[in-house]
Amino acid sequence: MFSAERNLRLVIAHALWRTYAEIRQAPPAPKTSRHIGEAWLRSLRESFAERYWQRVEPPGIAVFGGKPQKGQPGKCPTGVPSWSRWEYLCDVAVTEIEAIPAGFKKSESTNGKPNAVSRVSKAVWLVESEIEHDRTAIAEDLGKLKITTSDHKLLLAPNSQKKYTPQQWLEFLGHAAKGIRGQETCLFLGLMPTYSSRNTPQLRLWQTEQVVVTLYKCESDGSVPQPLGDPIRAADPSAHPTGDSATEPRSHRT
Repeated sequence: MFSAERNLRLVIAHALWRTYAEIRQAPPAPKTSRHIGEAWLRSLRESFAERYWQRVEPPGIAVFGGKPQKGQPGKCPTGVPSWSRWEYLCDVAVTEIEAIPAGFKKSESTNGKPNAVSRVSKAVWLVESEIEHDRTAIAEDLGKLKITTSDHKLLLAPNSQKKYTPQQWLEFLGHAAKGIRGQETCLFLGLMPTYSSRNTPQLRLWQTEQVVVTLYKCESDGSVPQPLGDPIRAADPSAHPTGDSATEPRSHRT
């Protein structure tokens, strides 16, 4: 069974690859921060779905996140089929879905069982991606992760900039994340270049496909986040397996 950290590393690497692929298909004019940001969240959802999604005919796994591209349907392809939504609670949410009785019967289903509705029974991953260099927005996103329950949690934030030394930025993030953790793991933190148009050098890293993500773990005591392994770069999803074995159910992955 892959660890949560191993799964997360693959998700981020594959999401970068998919983001680059999407922005390559955009018009030849310079790629805007909005276009890159939307592509990033869609790619992040797709890459989490690659690791965890099971077609939802409850019980199952649904993965929410991002916005539809022009011409795409209003329903998220890895979400709950009867829900007209792409996002649920956070920027990306990997959730277990269950069916419960509807409470009333409009009709009988073809298999003789009464109607049912879907609800989220558990969050496996909750992810907030705030790649603008905005301390207020980051604190707001951490508040969402503070008041929710999930096996694993991830905050994606920008690298430090001129106003802060790298150490000062980590100290702020560690303090802001005090008291936050997943049910099974610490809070994961990924630092990466911003795609804000206010930071041309870092935006150019997205445009030239040179983004690197550094992964950290945040303990709930508010201490300075500690790095986890090597930096993460884009990787082709087709070059990596989707699980430990072809027979392992995705819902059993941590």
